[in-house]
Amino acid sequence: MLKILFVGDIVGSRGALFAEGVCRRLRRERDIDLCIVNGENSADGNGITPHSMETLFTFADVITTGNHCFRRREIMWEYDRNDFLLRPANYPEGVAGKGCTTVDLGRCSVMVINIMGTSFMEPLDNPFSRMDELLTGAGTRNIIVDFHAEASGEKRAMGFFLDGRVSAVIGTHTHVQTADETILPKGTAYITDAGMCGTELSVLGVESQLIIEKMRFKTPVKFKEAEGAQILCGVLVTLDNPFSRMDELLTGAGTRNIIVDFHAEASGEKRAMGFFLDGRVSAVIGTHTHVQTADETILPKGTAYITDAGMCGTELSVLGVESQLIIEKMRFKTPVKFKEAEGAQILCGVLVTLDEKSGRAIDIERIQVREGDSRH
Repeated sequence: MLKILFVGDIVGSRGALFAEGVCRRLRRERDIDLCIVNGENSADGNGITPHSMETLFTFADVITTGNHCFRRREIMWEYDRNDFLLRPANYPEGVAGKGCTTVDLGRCSVMVINIMGTSFMEPLDNPFSRMDELLTGAGTRNIIVDFHAEASGEKRAMGFFLDGRVSAVIGTHTHVQTADETILPKGTAYITDAGMCGTELSVLGVESQLIIEKMRFKTPVKFKEAEGAQILCGVLVTLDNPFSRMDELLTGAGTRNIIVDFHAEASGEKRAMGFFLDGRVSAVIGTHTHVQTADETILPKGTAYITDAGMCGTELSVLGVESQLIIEKMRFKTPVKFKEAEGAQILCGVLVTLDEKSGRAIDIERIQVREGDSRH
């Protein structure tokens, strides 16, 4: 399993120092694999500075932000310099920094996406369309989304929009943790807002009297971080890591003849699984890309392996779908209803020969049979 700790908006230096102590303890006690924090308010006064960023990176792997990401001018150059400091991905092209990053954990990778809502917020690019673009060709299935937004309706809509497509959608911005954490129907973890790390008896981490003055008299007020006992709010998301799950499945297996279909996008993840299971299973056969690879082999400890077995469908197509429809989708980024392509068929697969006593592979042969082939 993969454990990911996400901490809501960190407020000021007090919040940052408190988060450091709590997160270090949680990482140790709960065996956390990855820590993500929203740091857009981590500097005293507002925004994020190089100093507050450095404090957060002493215990966090990735820092997300939101509408205050560019509040402090001194942080601007850091967005281009540091791959793990993010600003919302739906800022217009040409803005400093980027809105997503991928963390390599060795046995797997995790993609983190920072996106911002537009209801009662800055009129950035459409976050739903931008998410479609970002997920096209994502190199991992482990994807965490920080959706920094004001409106709870927009956040919940994004949750259902991404259900089954990402691992978790975690809302930020309001600083008030919601009690609706859940696993959505298609397997995505969701919460409307993760809350904050800051002074508990305050208004969103700021001295309450200052906020009352602003709300009552409608005059400009300089915010000041409230003093007092701190509270850390966040979520711990546990993902079903395929490597750990394989360990569990193989414990007490009643046979040595074991075939694994590893359905994955990234060839690196597939090959890693092959070597991870070498000698423990008879064959690891990759699927999903629909394009047969030419790397069939017997690994050193006796496991047959191929990165992708291919497909059975129309040969002159894009993964079995009419090519013109895919071209339209890729070119114009518009929704397209897929339709199975017509034409001659091809069957791709592998023939694996095992030693039934040892469970080791003796041979793996790629199979391609075309419609009309005399051998068909």
